[in-house]
Amino acid sequence: RVRLYFEDWKTALTSVLSDRYGPDRARELAEDAIARAQGAIMLMEITKDTSVLRRAGRDTVALLAG
Repeated sequence: RVRLYFEDWKTALTSVLSDRYGPDRARELAEDAIARAQGAIMLMEITKDTSVLRRAGRDTVALLAG
């Protein structure tokens, strides 16, 4: 169930990024964005500092906007 969640997320991001970066690079960028978001969530929980999650979100939006 968790694996499917991450696979769906990766598929969606890859789809959005593929036209701009090609399928292989888009898949890498999607995985990087997911890893950054998940790391930011974990760090935010540990430090109680939301700024790291806001930065990760901001950077992901910028990546998608191209």
